[in-house]
Amino acid sequence: MKRFIRLVLAVCIALVAVLFADKKLSPELERQTRQLVSRMTISPTPTPVPLSTDTLIALVNQKRTENSMTTLTVGKQTCAVLHMYTESQHLTTEQIRSACPTCKSLNIYTYSEPMSEKTFLDATENDASMSALFKNKTITHTCAESVNGSLFLATVEVGQTPAAPKQPKEISEDELWSALGEYRKDHQVPELSHDEKLCVYARKRLQDQLTLLKENKPAASYPIPAKYPLDAHDGFKKDADTGYVFEVTNRSVVAENLAYWPTATYGVHVIEWGWDTSTEGHRETQLSTEYTAACLTGSKGFYVAIFAK
Repeated sequence: MKRFIRLVLAVCIALVAVLFADKKLSPELERQTRQLVSRMTISPTPTPVPLSTDTLIALVNQKRTENSMTTLTVGKQTCAVLHMYTESQHLTTEQIRSACPTCKSLNIYTYSEPMSEKTFLDATENDASMSALFKNKTITHTCAESVNGSLFLATVEVGQTPAAPKQPKEISEDELWSALGEYRKDHQVPELSHDEKLCVYARKRLQDQLTLLKENKPAASYPIPAKYPLDAHDGFKKDADTGYVFEVTNRSVVAENLAYWPTATYGVHVIEWGWDTSTEGHRETQLSTEYTAACLTGSKGFYVAIFAK
């Protein structure tokens, strides 16, 4: 680009020299010519840095604050819905309700080309539906993803959490195993072998959760109250300390994923909308190439995955 500007500059100077070789420039024309040369020698404007997902959300919240609106919270369920959309570019009402049962409304914005802060603000100001990002009082949660150079932004209005069904749908071990297999295949990581010894221990850990729930203890008495009604791997750690988990599984390295999702209706919900969206290591565990075998089980809304090598 700089070489091109220098070339154009040289041509312009040469042209001025040819046109006025035998003539003296008037002061006004000389001044204009110098201004032209001065403008052309200015360095080109740097290419604006494309927005990242974090910057995009921060910018939205900044504009909402300026408009006296509440800021949006990044929501796990919102991210689950958006991730599902970026993979298929389509969502059904059933899928949305399954992934985000508390969502009352959903909007997804797609920016197909890299955008700077300025181009994003210009686009939203010129589009009524997009400007609602800064002015809508009802939206509460958001999430953003970057996929192949495109930015996706989801916003939702979240209502009250619905009561869990009295009898959560039972998802079979086979369905959970199939969902994990497809998930790892999609992410191009090696297939795991199914180990019945790991299943024995997984079922034991599932029973730990069910037994603890039956005791009707208050959440404050749980190892980590925020993880109620899960034991937050407390039983797993004790089994590791005593060596029991290694004795039962006949493995030297064992890992555990736990979940409580009474509204899940398919195995894919647990794998891709639950553990995949976790920021606490569950996603890394189920995608790890360190482990060679696994087993999954679940009942009454509780789910356990045991990985080992």
